[in-house]
Amino acid sequence: LARLSLLAGDCDIALAGGCKVIVPNREGYRFVDGGPLAPEGHVRAFDAGANGMVRGSGAAMLVLKRLEDALADGDTIYAVMIGSAVNNDGAFKAGFTAPSVAGQAAVIADALATAHVSASTIGYVETHGTGTVLGDPIEVAGLTEAFRQSTDRREFCAIGSVKPNIGHLDAAATVAGLVKTVLALRHERIPPSINFHRPNPHIDFATSPFFVNAELRPWPRGDAPRRAGVSSFGLGGTNAHIVLEEAPREVHSGRVRSHELLLLSARSEPAIREASIEMAEHLRRHAGQSIADVAHTLQVGRREFSHRCALVCREHADAADALSHRDAARVMSGAVDGAPVSLVYMFPGGGAQYPGMAAGVQLNEPVFRGSMEECAALLGDTAGDAMRAFLERSPGDTGRDGLELERPSVALPALFAVEYSLARTWISWGLAPAAMIGHSLEHG
Repeated sequence: LARLSLLAGDCDIALAGGCKVIVPNREGYRFVDGGPLAPEGHVRAFDAGANGMVRGSGAAMLVLKRLEDALADGDTIYAVMIGSAVNNDGAFKAGFTAPSVAGQAAVIADALATAHVSASTIGYVETHGTGTVLGDPIEVAGLTEAFRQSTDRREFCAIGSVKPNIGHLDAAATVAGLVKTVLALRHERIPPSINFHRPNPHIDFATSPFFVNAELRPWPRGDAPRRAGVSSFGLGGTNAHIVLEEAPREVHSGRVRSHELLLLSARSEPAIREASIEMAEHLRRHAGQSIADVAHTLQVGRREFSHRCALVCREHADAADALSHRDAARVMSGAVDGAPVSLVYMFPGGGAQYPGMAAGVQLNEPVFRGSMEECAALLGDTAGDAMRAFLERSPGDTGRDGLELERPSVALPALFAVEYSLARTWISWGLAPAAMIGHSLEHG
């Protein structure tokens, strides 16, 4: 329902999930021969010893957005939901709790149709997998019937169930299976379906498209997108199936600057120390992440609290060492009281210029470069070219005649252009001044 609401434009973001909590937490149950609950407290989905399920407690929530919006917003995308279907075959079943091959096959085929994909492209199915005597054979039969509408391949698709791990979570069962499958896609590994030793003799796996995934299995990306299905079948005839596809490959921003600014904040001094340690550990564990992306997320994707610290760094190891040791020479820290603050720009005048000044900013900051070119164009060809030549020289190189530092027609426009371009750059970062002050040329 959340997916369809998003596609219809009814909302731009949706939260979908479920929760089931058993109270008291360690409550037992009385086994009834032929009933749905296992006599020894273990779920053995699709195994020859399958004889029922156990109940569990859990909760999970998914954040759903349209793919184009998530990409535009730079969100971390775990997987893409490309198809889904729901039906109810309760009027055609023998009893309220009885499963149905026809109903399950129909909902899976409908989900594949809405996804516009062939069953042959599905590499894994997270099944309902309750481990009941009646339910498991019917589920594989329904899956087989649905897959056979588009493929004759045998034993190519892994199946599994999270219920042997955590029990049947009732209202949270579907989202638990979704979380497992999404993580399998993200981490490129299919977790084992535990408690499986021998296939249920009432399930003909050999002629079906399926095999039970009983061990951790690599699931690497390839030329074609990896896809998975998630099934959930409820009492009373309601059946649901979702088709997932791997997320688009993450595009890192790449390095624009030689240094990055990392910002952390917390509610208290102990909390900011702990946040610094945790960030240092994160940087050590995820050395493959772009340090520019880490800096951007910390700057614009986190709430601001009163206790803060800041660090200018080059790479992960450099930042991790400084944060973990709280290097006072590099890590600036302090607390703010919430009072409004203002910023004043202070500009030096003639005499502060030198050849090659602001070369690093010129190289790394596009706003600065654009403003400098704007100034050079206003100066005209001769003066503009002279200013560019002055700024491109190495420090200490005053030119052939050694007098360019003294020539106001070159030095003062260059100084003004650098300071103007710096101001434009700072303003583009949100650092607008409340006042400005200067002397000499800047005073004028």
